[in-house]
Amino acid sequence: MTRLSYDSLRTTWRLILRFAPTCDLQWELNRRPGVTSMVLNPNESRTVNATGPATVTINCD
Repeated sequence: MTRLSYDSLRTTWRLILRFAPTCDLQWELNRRPGVTSMVLNPNESRTVNATGPATVTINCD
């Protein structure tokens, strides 16, 4: 894949996903291997320990 085709594809997906609710995006991420999800109840807190490479995403829906 060339850099131009990669950038075009990335831009297209960014435009499409702009209108997707974060709960749907999180649902899709949870289906992928290597993704761990934690659901917290209101007013609950948790410390996350991770060994990189890692990305921690916080969705408040």
